[in-house]
Amino acid sequence: MDQPFDKRNDNPEAPDLEAPKSDDNNFGITAKDNKAAEKKPAENKSAEKKSEEKKIAEKKSSTSSIRKQARLFLACLCFAGAVFAAVLTAGTLTGCKIDSILPSQTEAGKGQATSTPQTALQSGQADQAGGNLPEGDSGNAENTDEAVPGSGQGSAASSSEPLLTLPYDESDPAQKSSAHNWLCSDLVENNQKLGEYALTEDFHAAVNRDWLSTSSIPSGYVSYDTFAERQLEVDAELQNILESNVAFSDPYVAHCQKLVKDYYDMWLDWDARNDAGVEPLREIITPLMNVHSLDEMTAYLSDPDTTIRALPLSSTFTAANLNDADSIAVYISPPSLVFQDPKYYSSLDRNSWKYQPRYIYAAGYMLERLGYSENERDRILKDSYTFECEMASAMMTTEEHNAEDSTIRCNNPRTFAQLQEEQGNFPLTGMLEGAGLAGSKVFILQEPAWLERMNRLYTDRYLEKMKAYLLVSDVLQFMDLLDRDCYDRMMQVRNVLSGSSGQVDDRKAACDAVNNVLEMELGEVYAETYITEKTKGDITDLINECIEYYHTMLEGEQFLSENTKNEALKKLDNLTIRVARPDDTEEMEIALQSVAGSDTDEEILVGKNGKRILDFKGPEEGGSLVDARIAISEYDCLRMHDKVNQPVDRTEWIAAPQDVNAYYYPLDNSINIPAGILGGIFYSETLSKEEKLGHIGIMIGHEISHAFDTSGRQYDEQGNLRNWWTEEDYRLFHARAQKLVDYYNGFEPISGYPVKGAMIDTEAIADLTGVKCMLRIAAQESGFDYDLFFRTLASNWRCLTSIETEAYCVEQDSHPLPYLRTNAVVVQFEEFHRTYGTREGDGMYLAPEYRLEVW
Repeated sequence: MDQPFDKRNDNPEAPDLEAPKSDDNNFGITAKDNKAAEKKPAENKSAEKKSEEKKIAEKKSSTSSIRKQARLFLACLCFAGAVFAAVLTAGTLTGCKIDSILPSQTEAGKGQATSTPQTALQSGQADQAGGNLPEGDSGNAENTDEAVPGSGQGSAASSSEPLLTLPYDESDPAQKSSAHNWLCSDLVENNQKLGEYALTEDFHAAVNRDWLSTSSIPSGYVSYDTFAERQLEVDAELQNILESNVAFSDPYVAHCQKLVKDYYDMWLDWDARNDAGVEPLREIITPLMNVHSLDEMTAYLSDPDTTIRALPLSSTFTAANLNDADSIAVYISPPSLVFQDPKYYSSLDRNSWKYQPRYIYAAGYMLERLGYSENERDRILKDSYTFECEMASAMMTTEEHNAEDSTIRCNNPRTFAQLQEEQGNFPLTGMLEGAGLAGSKVFILQEPAWLERMNRLYTDRYLEKMKAYLLVSDVLQFMDLLDRDCYDRMMQVRNVLSGSSGQVDDRKAACDAVNNVLEMELGEVYAETYITEKTKGDITDLINECIEYYHTMLEGEQFLSENTKNEALKKLDNLTIRVARPDDTEEMEIALQSVAGSDTDEEILVGKNGKRILDFKGPEEGGSLVDARIAISEYDCLRMHDKVNQPVDRTEWIAAPQDVNAYYYPLDNSINIPAGILGGIFYSETLSKEEKLGHIGIMIGHEISHAFDTSGRQYDEQGNLRNWWTEEDYRLFHARAQKLVDYYNGFEPISGYPVKGAMIDTEAIADLTGVKCMLRIAAQESGFDYDLFFRTLASNWRCLTSIETEAYCVEQDSHPLPYLRTNAVVVQFEEFHRTYGTREGDGMYLAPEYRLEVW
């Protein structure tokens, strides 16, 4: 999840790896014309397809070691979270999207590539990028003395005290052992073991027993929960939009409607996609295949025709400057990896690519379709994997990105001149120039050690490895946009990785595709169609009620000094509230006009507010799915260019109205509750007070608390990265968080996969504080039904998933597992113990001295 602010990022989950030392591995477009192969008789293609499915199935059954040594990356909806560019973390309700497999913890080694331990109170904003560098490599790039705007050198943020962070200590044995290891009822394989658990033994299992034992994971899904249930309802509404012909008077909404309907229709046009075969991909990769020297590679990487889609070999995005939240900065980070977490590469061998389905069965298949021989295919895959291993050795791990000090470590402001000095031979600044981003006053280099590593890799020796990496990236990126065989193969690989079966129907898949790349445009139509002012007002009132409680809570916190307390209240008073959909403004009601672009001879669409508007050709204008996808990527890159050195637009939403999710965003200190979450079991106007507080209420309380968790506390009321804590206050807060981490470290939901409390501290704090907030509101209600409230809370987290997905979440997700979001939370509150009469010896009893209270 390393592409934060816009889901339609064009950087693929690029595979990379380590290469052989021979120089005989050059490759290019094969001489053999593959068009004849594309026109095989249908019966031969069908036979080949069955043969390939059989091979995949045989591979799956014959290599149970894959299941043991790899854990899958696939979507899990569990009030999960999104990591914004791996460091700007916004708490969310759903999120965890993954597309690969992981080595098992026993194979990877629990002690390998973990966070660099902090040995004392850390402060400052130094280059501290992590990653495991080979012997002799230095992890820190040298900075110059040149002042960077908004870097704390003469900026508004510079007057603050240095940021403070502390490492967590070894767990207190007594606190750790107080965690009761309930049955992991999220797992499908455990749903027949629920028996007759009493409410006082396993509250989550007892409340959700009927749903867990009678529900199943739908075809094409790897998990199923209340968020997936709501998502299906929203999907039905979205499909209705995509298949209806309702006319809209607002010209911008009407334009958005055309775009989403055109993309939907082109995705479903299998005749056109099958006729095109892989030829659109062949056209895309041809410029790369014409690269035969390092100079030609530099020219290719810096060519605006390349960078207009996305920067190769890196990731970039624009967002508020961490050090000056009113201005935009360009953020630079490493590209993504097939195994996602760099820590696993230290335990992989040179042949691991042979057992990674995304390599051999996905990328390998695509290379064969392009006409490469088996030997050429294997050489390319191995080269790509080799280059990925080399990059991973200098990249921060997921655990490091989830550590409290990650924001400090990744906050490395640079000028363009400083990047030129640090990049060495690697043409990062050339790529930025090609993308129109070079004029930015501030760049945030998130991982300096990675850039230093890229300088060392950018040599003739690694030319073919780089080329292989980029080729594999392209074929994986475009695979689902090509013909039926390519799409079906991708679905087969997904099932092998996840342990799932089947696939969603084409209309649902097309709807998902539209929502993935055109979510804001689709959201405009969704908001116009389904959102009522009554719902928006109801939720806003509940948010204000929560804020009132937080005022009382903060004012009463005895461990905070008056200065810290006043800063916290100021942050709360400046909280931006966004509910359901963006407000209509005169600028949003724009009339479309076609004008000549300043940087191109082509016509572009802009609105009355001067902002660029996405446009592409539909099927009636001769457009194609691949061309539309490229146009979307180009638009996203041009929008980044348009934002360079501009003030931050604080009215802009980071969430689409149809998102089944909720967010706290630290860079503008906002809580975001999209309309998508305001349905299903989570909200309706007819819910009782107990149900509203137990459903949407705890989610609102959860999101507000992110402003004051171990990550959010590092930002001020405007979104600047600024310390507003005294050292003593922070140490007392950290001690409370330590107790929480110790408690969660005691859980082991799957044998060999213990929970990492430090990985989930921010979300666990938010879970705890959100429920506490609702219970304090409940205390003001006469005759409040606590039993109904706690049962409602438990129903939020009912979930069925595979062991692969659950193991991945333990290893990689920053959120507690669903069943723990019920049981490990409710046992902290006296109201729960009074309601159900728990006593010592019960599974749901937790002695008062072990109960948690961070806020």
